[in-house]
Amino acid sequence: MTDQPLSIPEPSDSAASSPASAVSGEMKGSPQPPQSRLSKLLDLAAALVIVAAVIAFILRAPGIAGTTALVLLGFGGVIFVHELGHFLVAKLGGIKVEAFSIGFPPTVLSIRKLKKGFRVRLFPRKNFEETLQEGDSETEYWLGLIPFGGFVKMLGQSDSGSAEKTDDPRSFANRPIWIRICVVAAGVLFNVLSAVILFMGLYLHGLDQQPAVVGGVVPNSPAEAAGFRPGDRIIAVNGKSFVDDFVDFSMISLAAALGPKGETTTFTVRHPDGRIERFKTVSEFAAADTQGLRQFGIEPAATLEIPDWNDPEYLQQLAETGLRPGDMILAVNGKSIKTSWEFKEAIRRSVKPEVNLTVQRKGAKPGEPLTTVAIPLEPKILYPNFRKEQDLANFYSLVPRLQVNQVFEQPVSEGIVQRFRRWFSAAVLRRQAPDKAPANPFKSGDILVRIADISFPTFTEYRQAVENHKDKPLSVKVLRTDSDGQSRIVDLAVQPSIQPGTKNRLWLGISLRFDMENPVVAQTLDTVSVDALPIPRGARIERVDGQPVKNFYEIAEIFQRNAGQQIGIDYRLSETEAGSAALLIPSVEGLMHIWSETARPIPLTLLEEKVKTSNPAKAVAMGTKKTWYFIATTYLTLKGLFTRDVPTSALSGPVGILSISYQVAQESFIKFLYFMGLISACIAVMNLLPIPVVDGGVILFLLIEKIKGSPIPEKVQAGVTYAGVVFLLAVFLWITYNDIQRIFFGP
Repeated sequence: MTDQPLSIPEPSDSAASSPASAVSGEMKGSPQPPQSRLSKLLDLAAALVIVAAVIAFILRAPGIAGTTALVLLGFGGVIFVHELGHFLVAKLGGIKVEAFSIGFPPTVLSIRKLKKGFRVRLFPRKNFEETLQEGDSETEYWLGLIPFGGFVKMLGQSDSGSAEKTDDPRSFANRPIWIRICVVAAGVLFNVLSAVILFMGLYLHGLDQQPAVVGGVVPNSPAEAAGFRPGDRIIAVNGKSFVDDFVDFSMISLAAALGPKGETTTFTVRHPDGRIERFKTVSEFAAADTQGLRQFGIEPAATLEIPDWNDPEYLQQLAETGLRPGDMILAVNGKSIKTSWEFKEAIRRSVKPEVNLTVQRKGAKPGEPLTTVAIPLEPKILYPNFRKEQDLANFYSLVPRLQVNQVFEQPVSEGIVQRFRRWFSAAVLRRQAPDKAPANPFKSGDILVRIADISFPTFTEYRQAVENHKDKPLSVKVLRTDSDGQSRIVDLAVQPSIQPGTKNRLWLGISLRFDMENPVVAQTLDTVSVDALPIPRGARIERVDGQPVKNFYEIAEIFQRNAGQQIGIDYRLSETEAGSAALLIPSVEGLMHIWSETARPIPLTLLEEKVKTSNPAKAVAMGTKKTWYFIATTYLTLKGLFTRDVPTSALSGPVGILSISYQVAQESFIKFLYFMGLISACIAVMNLLPIPVVDGGVILFLLIEKIKGSPIPEKVQAGVTYAGVVFLLAVFLWITYNDIQRIFFGP
C-alpha cells in the first residue's frame, strides 16, 4: 500500500443491516386472492428478460462479466456470513425466524422448504399470506436485487425498530434481553470470525504484501530530518511488527494519518549494511496535501520490472515509451542498477535530453542480446519540498525561461450531470465531445516573455499573476517560432479559469516546462549552496568556464564536471551590453537544484514479499492480528472524522468500494480475498456504532430496556430510528457523490 489513506467502507446500512432494521416479512392480515395467471406470466417474462440480459452480458464481455460476478459473490458472501450469525443464534435462542434475505428489495426470488419439496416464487408479493402445514419450514429465504445489504426477519419486529406486540413466546420481544443482545451481536461476531479464518487461510497459502522498505524520502520532510534514507527497512513501528520483523508498508501511512496529532512515532530501522537504529519523528501535513492526511514523507519501494498488465489504455501509454510489459531495467546510461531508488536517483540527476535504459525483455532466452530504449527526460520546473510544497528548480542559481509544454482546451463551468454526460459520450459512446469554449490562444513551444508587468517570469511569478487576475483579462507576451523557423513576439489576451479537478485553482489551460534549448536566464536565486549570481533577466549565457554553450544541457554538463572549482560565466543582454559572473561550484553532489523525470511516467511494480507460515496456530495468530489491525484502523478513522484529523474525502461508500473491489479482482484472486477480509472486519466496526438501524443502536436500546426495566416507548423508538435512517441516508448520498466525483472526474 502506498503512502496514502486507507479506504473505509460505508456504514452497514449499505452492507449488512441489523435485525431491528429489517424490512418486514410477509404482511399479516386478511388472506389475499391467489396470484392471477396473467401476473404469473408477467413474472415469468420478467425473469426471462433478466436471464437473457445476463447471458447476453456474459457472451458480449465474458471477462468483465466474470469479474463482476466475483465481486458480487464476494459481497454476497460477506453479507451472508453476517446474516447467518443473526439467523443461527436466533434459532438457538428459540426465536421464530420468518425470513432470511440476502440483498435488499425488490425481491426477485423466494424459496421455502415444504414437507413435500420446495416452493419457489418469482417476484413474491409481500401482501400474500401463505398457509403453512405441519412440517413446512417456518423460514422463507429471499434474494433481493440490491446486493448491498440483507436482513433476518424475526417474529415481533417492525420497520420502526420497536417490537410488535404478540403473545407468542418465540417472538423476539418476548425472549430474555441477554438472548436478544446475543442475536444482534452475532452478525458482528461472525464477520470478525470470518475475517480471521479468511486471513488465516491466506497466510497458510502465502500472501504477497508490501514490506516497509523506504523507496524514497521527500526533501525537507519529517522522514528526511529524522535520518531515513532509501533502502532502509522498517522492522517495527512503535515497537510493534506484524510477524517477526516484517512490517507492512500500510502501517507507516496509517501511523502517520491516524496517530494523535503531534505524537512522536518511533521506528526501528535496519540499514542496508545491517545496522539497526531507532528514529523518532512526528507526522505533518505536506504543503501540497490534497487529502487532509498527515504524512512522514516516506515513499514505497518498487522493483525494476515494468508491470505485466493487459489493460489497453496502459499498453498504449507504455508503447509510447518504447518499453513493454514485463521488461526488467538493468542499467541507466550503461551504469548497472540494482534497486528502484538507484533508478530514480539516476533519472533525477541526469540533466540530458534523454537517457538510455538497458532492459531485458520478458521471456528472453539466455544469451539473447539486451535491448536499449531511449527515454526522453524533462528537468522539472519545481523541486519538491515537503514543507513549502515546491521550490523553484535552478542550475546553481540560474533559472531558465518558461515554455509552453501542452495546451488544453478550457470547457465552461459544468455541473456534475453535464460533466457525466460528456464523460459518458467520450469514454463509453466514443463520440468526440463538442468544443465548448473558444480555442486556447497558446501554442506548444511558446516561450513566456512577459505576463502582466513581469518580464521573463519564473513559475512562482507566473502563478501569482494568474491568481491576481481572477475574473479579469490577463495580458501575455510569448515568443513564438513559426513553421518557417522565424521567431516573433505575439501578444495574447487570456482570462484565467478554474482548473478542472480542483476547487478554486486558477490556470490558463497550459502546462509549462523549462526552455532548455536556449541558455537564456529568467532570473537568478539565492539557494542553500550559492548566492544569486549578478546576471540580469533575459541575459543569454554565451560561455561557461571559457567554453561556448548552446543550451542549458551543456551548462549543466560543465557545472557537473567542475565540482569544487570556481568558474566564470559570460553573458550578453544586448548587442551593446554584456558581463560576467564568478561561480564557486560546491563539491557536494546534488546541490544543483534540478529534479529530472521521464517525459512520460514509467510504471514500476511495487516491491512485495510473500508472508507465509505452515504452522496453523501461527496462522490463526496472524489472522487474528490482521483482523484486529483493520478493526483498530477503522475505529481510529472514525475517531479522526470527529476530531477532524481525517477528512470525509478519505471515506468510500458502496460505489467507491465496488470500484476498488473490481480493480482488485482484476489484479488477483488472492488479493480480492484479502480485500473481502478487510471489508468484513470494517463492517463489524460499522455495525457496532451506537446509531439506530444498525446493530449497535439495537444493542443500546436493549441495554436501556434492561436498566429501566421496560422497553423504550414505541413512539420514541420510532422517532429515533427514523432520525437514524435520515442520518445514514444523508451520509450515504454524500459519500456516494464523492465516490462518483473521484471515479469519473478525479479527486
